[in-house]
Amino acid sequence: MCSYLLIGFWFTPPVATKACQKAFVTNRVGDFGLLLGILGFYWITGSFEFRDLFQIFNNLISNNEVNSIFFTLCVVLFCFCDC
Repeated sequence: MCSYLLIGFWFTPPVATKACQKAFVTNRVGDFGLLLGILGFYWITGSFEFRDLFQIFNNLISNNEVNSIFFTLCVVLFCFCDC
């Protein structure tokens, strides 16, 4: 919402109104990706505590129990989609 309001402050040029709508939609898509990443971490580990997450991921990676593609996808969605 802040991006929408910040970009749309100068609402008289049509380019600004289209840009603020594009920023709003882009942020919503990024937020959805962030949510998917967080839920993916919870689905793998069953916890949101950082201490538990680090311990569980170390155990899973050392035992080769995690599909590396799914793990990479979760990291990308969780860390990089809400930029």
